[in-house]
Amino acid sequence: MLDKQRQQLINTLKNFSWRSFAMKVFGYLFVTYLLLVTVSVIVTGVIFFNLDSLKHRIIEKVDAASGGHLTISSLQTKLNKFYMPELIIDGLRYSHSESSSQEIYVRHIDVAIDYSTLWKFQPIFNEINVDGANLNFVIESNGALYLNGIQLTDADEEKLQDVKAFDFDIEKFILNQRNIDLDHIGISFEDKVRFVPKMTLDDINLSMNNGYFSHHNVELNVFGKLRQNRVQTKLDWDGGKFEKINKWSKANLVVYTDFNESNLQNPELQSLITADLKDGLIQNIHADFDANNFKLALNGVSAINLPDLDGKFDVELHDNKEYTIKGSHLRVSTTSGYLFKDSEISGNYLLNKHGYIKVTNADLIALNNFLSLFPNTEKLWLEGLINDIQYTWNGKFTAPSEYDVSSHFNNVSLVSNESSIPSLNNISGAVKFNTKHGEVELNLANSTLLYSDLFLIPYEFNNAHTKLNWQVSESGLVKVQLESTVINTKDFSAVAQGKFIYDPNNAESPSYIDMTAHVDKVLTSKVGDYLPTSIPMSVHEWLNMALVGGYGESADLVLYGPLGSFPFADNSGLFYITANVQDASLIYAKGWEELKHINGKFILKNTNITVLGDSVNIHGNHGEKVKVVIPDYSSESGVYLTANAEAHGTTKYFMEYLVNTPVNHIIGKLPERIKSAGNGDLTLYLNVPFNDPHATVVNGYYDFHDNDLDLGIPSVPKLSNVNGALNFTQYGVNIKDIT
Repeated sequence: MLDKQRQQLINTLKNFSWRSFAMKVFGYLFVTYLLLVTVSVIVTGVIFFNLDSLKHRIIEKVDAASGGHLTISSLQTKLNKFYMPELIIDGLRYSHSESSSQEIYVRHIDVAIDYSTLWKFQPIFNEINVDGANLNFVIESNGALYLNGIQLTDADEEKLQDVKAFDFDIEKFILNQRNIDLDHIGISFEDKVRFVPKMTLDDINLSMNNGYFSHHNVELNVFGKLRQNRVQTKLDWDGGKFEKINKWSKANLVVYTDFNESNLQNPELQSLITADLKDGLIQNIHADFDANNFKLALNGVSAINLPDLDGKFDVELHDNKEYTIKGSHLRVSTTSGYLFKDSEISGNYLLNKHGYIKVTNADLIALNNFLSLFPNTEKLWLEGLINDIQYTWNGKFTAPSEYDVSSHFNNVSLVSNESSIPSLNNISGAVKFNTKHGEVELNLANSTLLYSDLFLIPYEFNNAHTKLNWQVSESGLVKVQLESTVINTKDFSAVAQGKFIYDPNNAESPSYIDMTAHVDKVLTSKVGDYLPTSIPMSVHEWLNMALVGGYGESADLVLYGPLGSFPFADNSGLFYITANVQDASLIYAKGWEELKHINGKFILKNTNITVLGDSVNIHGNHGEKVKVVIPDYSSESGVYLTANAEAHGTTKYFMEYLVNTPVNHIIGKLPERIKSAGNGDLTLYLNVPFNDPHATVVNGYYDFHDNDLDLGIPSVPKLSNVNGALNFTQYGVNIKDIT
C-alpha cells in the first residue's frame, strides 16, 4: 500500500509544472494589485469629484469643534507614482478670534494613503510631507501641553484632547507610517513646570523612513544662518519604540557637521559623534569635536546657550560584558567660561555589576551659562575648581544599588542675589558621599558669608576649618553632625559644634537643631549685628544704639529645638546666649545719657533679652544695680523694654545726669537750676515702647540726704540740711516729705 502511494506522489511531482505555479501566483498578485489600484482610483475619484464638499465639511467640522476658523487655500487629489491616493493641501491656516496666540499656518501638506491601511484597519500613510510651518510647544504651569496656543492635553492626562476617549500612542502611530518629511520647520519649546526656558530652532529638516521588519531610519538637519551649514544627525535602527531601546537588535547613530567647502575650518573633524548598538547593548561611542566647526555650523541657531565642544571621548564594549571609557583634551566652554579645559576622563564598567568614572578637573564657572536660564537659579553665580572627581557604583549604571562620589575643590564661591540663598566665597576642601552617609571638609580663608534672610550683616571669616558628617536612613531621615569647629572672624573667635536632623515623616516639624558655641571676646557694640534677623529690626537698632564700648566675654550659645518654631516663643526649644559684660556703656533710649563702666551680664533666652549691670557709673556716681529687659521681642502687641536702676552718690552729679535726659524738660528744667551740696539715692524706672518712644513711661525718685539746695527760684530761699524725696514722672514732678 505504501509503495503504491509513494509511486503516485512521484508521478504527481513528475507532472508538476513550476511554470504553471509561478504564473498562477503572479496572476493572483497581479489581480490583487489591480484591485488595490482600482480601489485607489475609486477613492481618488470620489475625493476628486467631491473636493469642494470635502473642503467645506473639514472646515465646518473644525470650526464647530474648536470655535476657531480654518481656511484652506487649495485642496487637490491625484494618484502618486505607486497609484496610491494622494491629498495635497496648500495654505492651511487655523486661527481663533478670541485668542491671537491660537494660530497655525502650514504652507504645504502632501499625504498619500498606503495600501496596508486596508488590512491593518488603521490609517497608514505612504508619504507625509509638510513644508513651511512654525510649531510652538509650551507646557504651562498647570501641566497642560499647548501647540501654538491650542491645548492638546489636560493638565493631568497626557492624551490628545480630541482623542482622549481611547489610548492614543503617538510614537507607535509615527513608526507605522512609511515616509515622513518635514522641511523648513521652525520649532520652539518651553516647559513652565520644570522651568525649562524657551528654546528655538528656526530651520530644521526631519525625514523618516519606516521599512519592513521594524527597520527605521531618521535624519535630522539643524541649519545655521546659511542652509549649506548644518549639523546632521542620522539614526538607523531595527526595533520598536525608543523606550524599548534595550530590545533593539541593532542601531547606528552618526552626528556630523556639513559645510559649504569654503567655510570648512577642519575637514578632518566633520564627524562629531558615532555610536553603534547591537542586541540592546551600546557597542561603542566615539566623539571627536572641533569647536570651530561646531560653532560655524550652528551660527545663528537660537538654542539654549549651546556650549563649544572640543576634544575626544570614546566608549567601547569588550566581549559583550565590559565597557572602557576614555576622554582626552576635553574642552567644554560657554560664554561664562570653561567647564572642562584639557580635562581627562577615564572609566570602566562591568556590565550590570560595577564601574567607575574619573574626571581630572572641572570649573564651575561655566555652569552660570545655564543657571541664568532658569527662574530658580538666574540670580546665582558659581565659580571655583573641582579636582579628582571620582564616581564608583555597583549594579546598573542607570540604576545603581550603591554608589560613592568624592572630589576636592578649591576657591569655590557661590554668589546669590536672592535673599533666601546664602552667598559664600573662597571655600576649599574635600567631599565624599554614598547612598547612606557622607562627609565634607571645609576650609575658609578670607571668606564672606552673606545671608540676609538669617543674618543682619555679612560674616567675614579670617579663617575657619570644619568637618560635616551626615547619614541618610531608608526612611529618609537625615542626620548631620558638625564636628568641633574653630572660627576666626574679623570681630571674634569661636568654637562651635552641633547636629541637625531632618525627618520627612514629621510633617509639623521636619527640621531639628542641637548646637552649642563659645566666643572668647567680642565688642558689645557688635552683639546686635550677629543676632539672627528673626529678631525685629527695632530690637537690632536698639542693641546697636544701646550697647556701646566694652566687651562681651566668655559668651556661650545653646540652641536646640524644631527650626520651624525658632526663636521658640512657645518654649518648644531653647535659644540661649549668655555673656559677661565688661566695661560697657549703655543708653536706655535716644536722648538719655549713657551709663558707663558697666560690669554684668547679657542674657538672651528665646524671645527675652536681659542686660544686668552689677556695677555702673552714672555721670560720676556709683550705681549698684542696673537691669534692662525686653520681655518678648516677638510680641504682636508691640515690643518694649523696661529699665531699672539704683544708684548712690553726689546730688550735683545726679542733677547733671538728669539734665541730659528727657526728664529735664518734663520737670521744667529744674535739674539745670538746682545748685546742691550733698548726697542722695536715685531709683529710676522706664518703660519704652519701640514703635513710639515718645510714649515712654518714667517713674523716678531721688532721696536727698542732708543736702544744701538752691532751687534757682527767686521766691524760694536757699535750703539747708534737706532730706526727703523728689518724685518725677513723664507728667511732671512731685516733692514728698521735704524737711
